[in-house]
Amino acid sequence: MRLIWKILLPLLIVALAVGISVVLIRNRPTPHRAPVVVTPPTIVVALAKPQDRRIDVRTHGTVQARATSVLGAEVSGRITWLRDGLAEGVLVQAGDELLRIDDADYRAALTDAQATLALRRQELAQEQVEGARAEREWKEIGDGQASDLVLRKPQLIAAQARILAAEAAVAKATRDLERTAVRAPYAARITRKAVDLGSRVAPGGDLLTLQAADTYEVLLPVTLDDLRFVDLPLSGEVLRDGPLVTLSVRIGERAVAWQGRIVRTIAGLDAKTRMVHAVASITASSDAPPIVSGLFVDAVISGRTVGAVVELPLPVLQTDDAVFVFRPGPDGSANGTVVKRVVEILERGEKSVLLRGDLRDGDAVVAVRISGIRDGMPARLDTKAAPEKAAPAKVATP
Repeated sequence: MRLIWKILLPLLIVALAVGISVVLIRNRPTPHRAPVVVTPPTIVVALAKPQDRRIDVRTHGTVQARATSVLGAEVSGRITWLRDGLAEGVLVQAGDELLRIDDADYRAALTDAQATLALRRQELAQEQVEGARAEREWKEIGDGQASDLVLRKPQLIAAQARILAAEAAVAKATRDLERTAVRAPYAARITRKAVDLGSRVAPGGDLLTLQAADTYEVLLPVTLDDLRFVDLPLSGEVLRDGPLVTLSVRIGERAVAWQGRIVRTIAGLDAKTRMVHAVASITASSDAPPIVSGLFVDAVISGRTVGAVVELPLPVLQTDDAVFVFRPGPDGSANGTVVKRVVEILERGEKSVLLRGDLRDGDAVVAVRISGIRDGMPARLDTKAAPEKAAPAKVATP
């Protein structure tokens, strides 16, 4: 009997547990499914206003002098005079005398050459007299045609040749004397001083290194995409009336700007950057702030005027090539849908963007980023918020 209970008792417990479970499952409460309510995103918009706009090209570069020259001695001698304050970094004007080489020997050489020239002129005059005398004598006592030697024509030609040689010697002595004074060939900044007072120099020896300070150049890289807006040839041509360019830099708390023009391009594309390089020229002026070589500047090149351009706040860009326009419901309520419009980005600024594409005057463009936005998606217009406005684009002043 005990053995039977040992076998049946576990089975009865399992059966009771199964029965209880079945009763609980059958009598469980039915869950109530609440309807799914999708709340459309609330949006703000910016109104599109297509208009003609000049699209400028923004780039940057480093200012460099248009020319660098090494002044060398053309005569030998000892330096006897230096301009006051002659040092590296000093500005000099075209024609300024910078230093002098001892000219005593060259003055003596010029005097000797001038004396020789005077002697040769006297010899020529004497020979002309002798020739005239020989011609008269032949006419008086001679018979037939006189030879050139009798008439002293070869002697006259030799005297004239000696005059030419003496004049050339005077010209050379004059040039050598002038070369003892070294002058600036153009307005420049001295970047290197290789000699000092008392130094002895020989022809070809370095004296000073100058960088032009009247005109500066800036090498500006331009992308192939930006060539849509500026006329820049790829063949390296010199431009007679190239696009205007504004160069600017911030020095401390002060913003400084200069006006210039693109004067030429460098032929071909840069092998590494695949860009075109344009050369901007800036002329130094007393009316403009001083400019120095080595300055890194921002540049704005004046571009073409493009039609049907829309300026909108930067958040309108949901993707790189599309914006979304809000369409109100049939009753004109704030509930509506958004429609995708493909656009072309012309210029992207810090706070605004210039676009061109399928946008009409008055279109309400979604001006807030929405994750997962899609064509036809429901949206609700925030009627309390005023339409967003784009920050004014910075335009170069011609």
